[in-house]
Amino acid sequence: MTNKNHKVRRIVSLLALLVACAAIWWVYVNRQYVGDYIRFSSYQPTAEIARMAVRVGLTDAGKFRTYSAEPKIDDAEDFNQHCGAAGQEVNVLGCYTNETIYVFNVKNAQIDGIKEVTLVHEMLHAAYARLSVGERTAIDKAIDEYMGAHDDKALKDHMANYPTEDRYTELHSVLGTEYTGLPSPLEEHYGKLFSRSDVVALYNSYKQKFEDIEARADAIVIEGEALARDVTEQSAAYSAALNGLEAQIRGFNDRANTSGGFGSQAEFNGERAALIAESNRLEAMRVEINQKIDRYNALVDELKQLELQSKELNDSINSKLQAVPEL
Repeated sequence: MTNKNHKVRRIVSLLALLVACAAIWWVYVNRQYVGDYIRFSSYQPTAEIARMAVRVGLTDAGKFRTYSAEPKIDDAEDFNQHCGAAGQEVNVLGCYTNETIYVFNVKNAQIDGIKEVTLVHEMLHAAYARLSVGERTAIDKAIDEYMGAHDDKALKDHMANYPTEDRYTELHSVLGTEYTGLPSPLEEHYGKLFSRSDVVALYNSYKQKFEDIEARADAIVIEGEALARDVTEQSAAYSAALNGLEAQIRGFNDRANTSGGFGSQAEFNGERAALIAESNRLEAMRVEINQKIDRYNALVDELKQLELQSKELNDSINSKLQAVPEL
């Protein structure tokens, strides 16, 4: 073998070594992507997860990000073990932990769409965790821009439940799934992963169920308080007027039974007509008061039904309420 052949073999070996080193270095630098790709390739979504992915309009990038987190829909016991919901003061619907998405299996058909929105919310936590430094800086800046321009009490109350270090990842998920009119960088960012319009529409749909109950309950309370005031005031006026009428009737009867009690038949007829008119007025007042009492009682019954509906909705999203074990 010539020196030339030895030299060629050494060069080939060196190149192979360099390629191997480069491959190892690439895998190391991109180890997060490699791990995600392996999980994505091996994950087989259930029929429900696949259906949810269609409803929220996951793009190919969105599917990769979602499926690489191997999402699972858990009933209460398993969900609480994974997400620690049993120890929380607020209802927890999902979590992203140990690079896995867990969604609470809400079974109440009245709040259809809540699992889909939760799935996207948790996927966005995974997406935020994988942003580069530059990407994260741009996203955080857009989030600050939105928050600076909007004084949203509900959002502030929500964020009060989270530590400062989770501010951006939580806002990244909440704004993406629940709010419209976001800065262009956010809209473009979310649009690469899922259908914003579909997700926000699902969120608003089930949110409206809670808001309708609350709004109707508030209206009932206002009307009920007004009715209670009216009944109290009118009842007092009715009682006073009735006592006065009864005294007038006794006086009228005494005069009618006394010779010369009335100067003329016309005087008798006039006073009698006045008493009858007052009696009719008070009877109409009594009927009105009873109608208001009936209306008030009907409102009380409706409010009780709304409270039951509200409890049913809230219980259905509360993983801390465990089913009673069968004997």
